[in-house]
Amino acid sequence: MYPVFLKLDGLPCLVVGGGSVALRKTGPLLSAGASVTVLSERFISEFDIYPAAKLIKEKYRKGFASGFKVVIAATDDDTTNSEVYTDAIAYGSLINVADKPELCNFFVPAILDRGRLKIAVCTEGGFPALSAKIKTELEELYPERYEQLVDKLTELRNNIQAVESSHEKRMERCRKIAASEAICKFLEGDDNALEGEFITI
Repeated sequence: MYPVFLKLDGLPCLVVGGGSVALRKTGPLLSAGASVTVLSERFISEFDIYPAAKLIKEKYRKGFASGFKVVIAATDDDTTNSEVYTDAIAYGSLINVADKPELCNFFVPAILDRGRLKIAVCTEGGFPALSAKIKTELEELYPERYEQLVDKLTELRNNIQAVESSHEKRMERCRKIAASEAICKFLEGDDNALEGEFITI
């Protein structure tokens, strides 16, 4: 497998299904900025929390997946899921069929989200519960403070790029900052711990 993070802002994505699994798949797509269509004959009431999703109340019909960049099949009907998979493959879409690893050309990992920092854990559909367990363990190793840390480091890197023309020297300066004690101090709550790093490194 080749792990990637996709930029989905504004891209058309399709979720087929109207139950709890489809609901769980819809939220992250919307959070990534995708234009999400959800197709199902019935929807659980919880879909009301996603007004940005376009809900279409009808049965999946052959060819509906055309034009969607990412397709997720999350129905409880194997025949429908297989049809969605066949269409998505024919149209060159990324397709994930819930609980059917053999009908996927990508997998949705368990994700620890700390702003710009994303840590994804995947078992290639083999045992998703293990991915969820590892994600929970990572939450303790990488607390919410990491979101502010990455934002601050991004600011420092931008400053370095503005004054340092050599790629090698830019990388060396960034490596020294990442290995500095100031990182630990910042994570412990010292907002100013990294202020001098741009000048001193």
